[in-house]
Amino acid sequence: MKAISALLNSVKGEKALILVHSLADLDALGSAFALQSFLRNSSIIASDMPTAKARKLLKFLNSEISVGGKLNCDVLFILDTNSYDMLGELADTVKKFKGKIFLLDHHSIHPDSIRADHLLVDNRYLSTSELVYELLKELKFEISEREAVCLLCGIIDDSANFKNANRKTFENIAKLLGKTHLEYPLILRLTEPDDDISQRIALLTACKRAEVERLGNYLIAKSIVGSFESKAAEALITIGADFAFVGCNSKDEARISARMRGRLEKELGINLATQVMEKVGRTLKGSGGGHACAAGADGHNRDAFEEAMNECITLTKELLERKANAKI
Repeated sequence: MKAISALLNSVKGEKALILVHSLADLDALGSAFALQSFLRNSSIIASDMPTAKARKLLKFLNSEISVGGKLNCDVLFILDTNSYDMLGELADTVKKFKGKIFLLDHHSIHPDSIRADHLLVDNRYLSTSELVYELLKELKFEISEREAVCLLCGIIDDSANFKNANRKTFENIAKLLGKTHLEYPLILRLTEPDDDISQRIALLTACKRAEVERLGNYLIAKSIVGSFESKAAEALITIGADFAFVGCNSKDEARISARMRGRLEKELGINLATQVMEKVGRTLKGSGGGHACAAGADGHNRDAFEEAMNECITLTKELLERKANAKI
C-alpha cells in the first residue's frame, strides 16, 4: 500500500485516464470518481455504458464519463478488474498502450490478468472503493463530500448492503458518513435500482423456473432468465437456497451468475470464483471469476450454455461432498 501510494503521488500531475470495466457498477464508478479527485489531470473512460444503478449515481453527481475512444494519456489507471475480458472493446487498445499502467482491484488474480507496471490487487477488501479510500488516507488526501458519497455507494453495493462486511468496513463507512451531510437512508437509495417492472418479472420468472437439488442440509438452485441474472441469483439465496446459479443465453453471449450464502465461505472454505466459475468460464470459451460468495462467468460459446449450467451444479456438489462429507 505504501509503495503504490508513493508512486501515485509521483504521477498525480500527469495526464491520466481512469479506465473502468465493461458495464461499470457502483464500485467501479465510485472508486474512479474518488481517485479522479486526487489525480488533478484525469478523466474517466469505459468501453460501454455503466449499469442502471451506476447511471443513477452519475445523474446525482451531474457528471458524465467517456465511452470508447483512444487512450490519449501518459498514465492509465485500471480499476475494479484485472482481466482483459472485462475491458470490452478497449482490451486490445490497453494491450498496445505504451505508457505506465496502474491496476487497482479487489478481485482474485485472473488467469488472463492484465499486464501492469504497478499492481495492487487485494481480495481481502470487499470493494475497490474501500481499497482506494485506504490509499487516499495513506496519502493524507482530504476527501470531499462528493467523493465520500461515491465511495459509500461503491462499498455499500459491493458488500451486498453489508452482508459480507467486516469490522474495518464499518469503521470506514462511519468515517465516510462523517464527511457528508446526507443521511444514510438517502445514500442507500442511491444504491438501489429504480422500480423496474422488467426486473421484477425476471426475478419472479427465476423463482418459477428454479430447479432445486438437496445434498444433505444444503440446497442448490439453478434457473434461467432473459435478463437480470445476478439479481435473480441473489433472490434465490434470499428465499432459501444455499447456492444459486442463474443463466442468461442471449443472442451475443452466455452469462451465468453465481451466489452462495455468506456463512458458507468460512464454514466450508468454498470459493465460487476460483473453484467453480473460472472453470465454467472456460467451458463457455470466455472467462469467470469474482468473489467467494458472488461470482460469474460469460463467453461466446452459446452452444455450451446448458453444459455450463450443469457444470455449476456438478462442481458445487463435488465441493460439498469433499468439504462437508461429515454432514451429508
